[in-house]
Amino acid sequence: MENPSASPRRGHVPWQGLLLADSLLIVWILPTMAAFTVEPVSPIAANETDVLFLINNPVENPRLYTWYKGQTDTNSSLLIASFEVPLGTNSTGPDYTHRERIFPNGSLLIQNVSEEDTGNYTLRIVDGSYDQHLATTPLYVYNIQIINDSKPIEGKELVLTCEPDIPGMTYQWYKDGEEVQEIPDRLQLSSNNRTLTLLNVTRNDTGIYECEIRNSTTVIFRNSHTLDVFYGPDSPTISPSEENYCSRTNLTLFCEADSNPPAQYTWLINGKIWGSTQQLHIPIISTSDSGSYTCEVHNSNTGLNNTAVRNITVYGPVIQAFYPIVREKDSLVLTCQTHAPVISTHWIFNSQSLQLTERMNLSSDNSILTIEPVMMEDEGEYQCEVFYLNCSRRSDPVRIAVRAIDTENTHLLPGAIAGIVIGAFIVLILPCILTCIQAFIVCCSKNRR
Repeated sequence: MENPSASPRRGHVPWQGLLLADSLLIVWILPTMAAFTVEPVSPIAANETDVLFLINNPVENPRLYTWYKGQTDTNSSLLIASFEVPLGTNSTGPDYTHRERIFPNGSLLIQNVSEEDTGNYTLRIVDGSYDQHLATTPLYVYNIQIINDSKPIEGKELVLTCEPDIPGMTYQWYKDGEEVQEIPDRLQLSSNNRTLTLLNVTRNDTGIYECEIRNSTTVIFRNSHTLDVFYGPDSPTISPSEENYCSRTNLTLFCEADSNPPAQYTWLINGKIWGSTQQLHIPIISTSDSGSYTCEVHNSNTGLNNTAVRNITVYGPVIQAFYPIVREKDSLVLTCQTHAPVISTHWIFNSQSLQLTERMNLSSDNSILTIEPVMMEDEGEYQCEVFYLNCSRRSDPVRIAVRAIDTENTHLLPGAIAGIVIGAFIVLILPCILTCIQAFIVCCSKNRR
């Protein structure tokens, strides 16, 4: 009988050897068997998209699916939700956000993901034998954000960061479809290109910025961010450029300044606020509307202000008559006054062009009309019409009254008329009284003798 411990003959394997061979076979075969795993359809998801976690090589006869936010299922505070297969019921945990849904096959859907959803997700499966199976997968939620909570204001520094920071990945920036290259004193890129710094933002930096995440061979994801640079307001312009206006016309001024967002407008007339509109409109202006017109513009995002000033002069003729009531055969002087450079002046009498006579005389610039001597036919309404470079304007009519010489005293008061009558009566009877007195004296003298 052979010693069990002796070396076996060639071609024979003892039972201990068979057990050892079986053990080695199990050791080498188990790692090659496919194990259950979970993975998101896209391991890098864009912000505000939906992510679906799928199960690979699912466990046979599952009884319970439980999803956790993290790498372990021992912390119940990380529980998202679970699904009991026999009952077909769901239950939720502390990490449930109403955006998650477990399907009967154990898949997990997360809707409208954000950067806060970045992290590891673990699925625990309990099978029919109440054995537990665990699998964990990472999720990265991709986004481009403006850090430091700074507004993209012209002249300021702005930093764009591509999220998330994934180890082993490289980043590339694009603006309006073209690859961004580093420019000294203008654009700076971090060592892995994940951060783009605009040192001195200009309005030309407005556009669509894209950040591309890639590994050594493949583009993993690419997302975009529209950058809207705030600037201005620039110096405003007031239109039209005209500064001289005729009275009784309409004045309309329009103010415009390049600004993003659009500027807020305020008009001031002679230092007093008129209104907060881009257009100023004053109907039927007069000479009193002359003055300084200021347009103020303001950008609430940049905090900047700017102004433009237009000096407006409103012209209109006025007739000055020193004596609106004159006597016949006296002289009449009418002056047409205006503060604007006048091309010509024309006189109007009773709404008709004044026909000059030998008694009338005009100054060299036609601004002064002299009538000497005045006659009754000169009574009426006088106007002067002034012609400027861009308009003409008539003055308001002035009424001139002429008093005839032979009717000057027809307007005496009753007392004065009575005095005149009494005086005339005394003048008429005074000789009779004197005659009577003289006769009486003679008669008395004779009687004495």
